[in-house]
Amino acid sequence: MGIVAGGTNHKNSPLWLREKAAKASISLFDTRARLHAMPGIDEVVVLSTCNRVEFYVHGPDRPVTRKQLESFFTEEYQLQPGDLEKYFYFYHDDEAVSHLLSVAAGADSMVVGEFQVLGQVQRAFEQAKMEGHLGPHLEEVGRLAVETTRRIREETDFASSPVSIGSVAVEMAKEQLGTLKSRSAMALGAGDMGLVTARVLSAHGIGSILVVNRTLSRAQEVAHSLGGRAVDYSELHAQIAEVDILVTSTAAPHVIIKKSMIEAVMKRRPKRQLFIIDLAVPRNVDPEAAEVKGVTLVNVDDLQVVAQKNAQERLAEMERVQAIIQEEVERFSCREKKNGLSLMDLDLGGSD
Repeated sequence: MGIVAGGTNHKNSPLWLREKAAKASISLFDTRARLHAMPGIDEVVVLSTCNRVEFYVHGPDRPVTRKQLESFFTEEYQLQPGDLEKYFYFYHDDEAVSHLLSVAAGADSMVVGEFQVLGQVQRAFEQAKMEGHLGPHLEEVGRLAVETTRRIREETDFASSPVSIGSVAVEMAKEQLGTLKSRSAMALGAGDMGLVTARVLSAHGIGSILVVNRTLSRAQEVAHSLGGRAVDYSELHAQIAEVDILVTSTAAPHVIIKKSMIEAVMKRRPKRQLFIIDLAVPRNVDPEAAEVKGVTLVNVDDLQVVAQKNAQERLAEMERVQAIIQEEVERFSCREKKNGLSLMDLDLGGSD
């Protein structure tokens, strides 16, 4: 096949290397062009995420292609003797295809079974095609990665249960409230988990999102990224009464949402539920607020228990996932061999 995959990821790269990789990945256009210009390389796809940087290349002479990729890594990341063997991995032909299929399906992710990585793989191949770096060999591998991931999702429960805190929180809210399309949410604070949860709410079609922060400019910035509306902190109490979901993730060292506040809110809306997701540590919401009628309160520990249970369920499906990947790689390999023989027959026929 002539396919070589090489890279480094969250499993084996130290912080200094991930920092170098992240900085180098800022200009992938230049990276792809320089690698493609090297002798012995005729196709290039670069996958860069927060947890991995991987290069998929094709060339007519696989050993030459491998050596070129090694040289590129050494120069690109200013590696010292021994770093390449210690921090980077390489796969050839069937193993390279199998690795990409595992990555696309989320089987090689830090969060096992995550679905976002497939989109990142698709964008990597699309970008390579737009820039003229994608040829028939890697294009076929990219197509196989998409099809195999879809098959895994259809035939297994590998990605059916959420494992990230944000996704678990949103699934719990949906179970409590039903469809989110007619619902409204408030994101209080700008903590990382809170923003991720707000984005998951947005992706699940939440009707509207309010963003509250002590700094209005920060609230406006976050609201713009979410397609929501910024609210001044002075309006916090009044606006909580208008939402169905409250997500808190402030850095406050003490409770800022007291039970008495929630009691006052619920008196104004006795027939409407309020689902509170407290992601802050220390907690932003008084635990006794859960005692108020119509209120459901979950915190990080509650969500982590569910996330861990779901993660175990996903791991139980791993054997089936790997079996599907193996089946697809074997079929792909057979097709490649047949295609190679067909081309050989054409060459022989043309020489008579």
